[in-house]
Amino acid sequence: MIERIVSRKNLLKARRHVEQNKGSSGVDRMPVSQLKRHVELHRDVVLTSILNDSYEAQPILGVVIPKGKGKTRQLGVPTVIERMLQQAVSRKEAKERQFDFLGYTFRSRNVKTKEGTIIFGFSPSISGKSTKRITEEGRQLGFHRWTHLDIVGLSNMLRSKIRGWLNYYGKFHKSAVKVAFRHLNRRIVKWAYNKYKRFKRRKALRAARLWLRQLSKEYAYLFPMWQHGFTP
Repeated sequence: MIERIVSRKNLLKARRHVEQNKGSSGVDRMPVSQLKRHVELHRDVVLTSILNDSYEAQPILGVVIPKGKGKTRQLGVPTVIERMLQQAVSRKEAKERQFDFLGYTFRSRNVKTKEGTIIFGFSPSISGKSTKRITEEGRQLGFHRWTHLDIVGLSNMLRSKIRGWLNYYGKFHKSAVKVAFRHLNRRIVKWAYNKYKRFKRRKALRAARLWLRQLSKEYAYLFPMWQHGFTP
């Protein structure tokens, strides 16, 4: 399936689609006008990394746009090369099949439309490998031992990384990222348990979890996933 997605013919049509739609640059600041030249120079390298499952997607560029009545919302803008790859995937319908691509698992599932109706479609969500990768990165950081920091300091150290995961993997089927953030929240609970003696004296993580749960209601801005309902 992957070989058909990244075939020369399919990628050519996907590239032309992106060029016709134009749009803004992503984090690499490469405009759509340079996409053709970029593909000519780097096609083999990108395709080899995809086929070897070593391709690393670029972060999504967060852009704040007005929503009306003085409100705003954050829009995630992928790089033009990844817009082309996503378009290549969308061109290949694969009903009743499942495969991993760009950190997502594509499979048939119920999808809610903008009008609120539920239809049967083929859509992506964060893959199991990506969930494990986020969990493993949290384990390697070992931030549950950063007891020299207060909650604001911990937030400052983790916020950009969490926002990057949320913007990229939460773009499709956002609820699927709850497993990854559940593990991160558990590690934040361990941090609170190690940080404050009042929790260690009780020898239970539950008190630390309840404290953070209340904190997430009052200060959801501390960690981006709290603002989206992924709380301890």
